[in-house]
Amino acid sequence: MASLRVQVEIFKGAEKIALNKLAPIITDVQQFLFMLSEDLGLSVEPNSWSGSDFGSASLVFTAEKHEPTSLEQIEEFNAAFQSISTEHPVPKLRRATIAQYARIADPIDRTETVTFGLFPVSQEPSLFGDSAIPAIRIDLTKTKALQIQAEVQATVRAYGSLQGLVHSVFLGARPAYFNLREKATGALVKCLYRSEVYDELAIALQRENAVVHVFGFTSTDLVERRIEQMQVSKITVAPVLTENDFERLFGSNQNFTGGLTTQEFINNVRDRGGQSR
Repeated sequence: MASLRVQVEIFKGAEKIALNKLAPIITDVQQFLFMLSEDLGLSVEPNSWSGSDFGSASLVFTAEKHEPTSLEQIEEFNAAFQSISTEHPVPKLRRATIAQYARIADPIDRTETVTFGLFPVSQEPSLFGDSAIPAIRIDLTKTKALQIQAEVQATVRAYGSLQGLVHSVFLGARPAYFNLREKATGALVKCLYRSEVYDELAIALQRENAVVHVFGFTSTDLVERRIEQMQVSKITVAPVLTENDFERLFGSNQNFTGGLTTQEFINNVRDRGGQSR
């Protein structure tokens, strides 16, 4: 197993550091490393990360994770860390983790920088020490942090439709809303609605487990790649496929089976499926 390490450099060249700046930065760095570890499925304990290799003429130290870590996990950690700095975060990262990274720069001035150093995956633990040099350096400035925060907070609004089941209704809420269990993803989407569509919602609730189509403006979180909510303008109930409707499918396209009978076609598909396994 190898050691997962991140070098942190704050206030480069400074002889003195104000404690009211230093303390929150250390706290936020620790919280970010905890959250990033959780996102990537690494074990996290209260004392998982500790500091070592402290330098002078600025605050320089190495944060090291105590739990055993494989080379593959270190490579994934470094790649995820870099993805935040390039504003193309990997899908595993939570929006909160990215926001926590940007929060590290809250106490610093625009002329100051917090620099992170990622060590190469190929280095063995025995090679770490004062002479170890990070292979990748990432600078977090006030300007960069503000850009990341703007991306994290950004949502896209667009008109569209969702299909699913009405999961729960909150009549007393202001504004009133219901949660839709989307069929495509299984996610719950908060759907805000006005009094004009109340009758349409009531009709949808008359049939148990009715599939509904909901139309309106959606707000999509670009970071977490999920729909946050929808402002509903219309609700329709999907028609029920009856047994007669299903039977009418058979024979509706004479050339679908390529000249085979229905049973021959089904057997052929099953045979191909068995061979692919």
